[in-house]
Amino acid sequence: MASPDAAPPRRPALGLTERLVLGYVLAALFTLSSAAVFLYHTLYTSFEIEDAELLTDHVNTLRHELESTPQSLHEAEEIILSTATHRTLERYYGQLLDHTGKVLLETPGFSELVDKDAAFPVAAPKDGNISEVARHFSSKGIPSFLAAALVVHDPSKPPSCTMWLWT
Repeated sequence: MASPDAAPPRRPALGLTERLVLGYVLAALFTLSSAAVFLYHTLYTSFEIEDAELLTDHVNTLRHELESTPQSLHEAEEIILSTATHRTLERYYGQLLDHTGKVLLETPGFSELVDKDAAFPVAAPKDGNISEVARHFSSKGIPSFLAAALVVHDPSKPPSCTMWLWT
């Protein structure tokens, strides 16, 4: 019978080799995990920047079309309607408002993707570049980018506003 003062049996200590291997494995795991997180963040940020630039490019194309064909919304209507219906990957939804806020043209489905209280960025001036693109999640959880710009399509009236979202 063992004496009550006897210590419980000790677990054998790790040898020097086991401790070195364990240390190297933990250091490698930490290094690889850190690198993976950094690369993921960099790639995600790069894709967001590229998507914002594509949206800005698309809005500038529409602005140029509207300015080059004053008094006619036919070309703009074709661009606005085709951007969400004929594409499978990158869809652009747009809305063209007149100077009073009345909707002139709208991509089908725009109002379902953008909440009424969505915070569009301040519209870029009629001769300026879009400098702000906002990130937005709809009430259905759909992520998108929002942009707005002023457009002159009728020189006799104040500029119109076009609002775009990319999803």
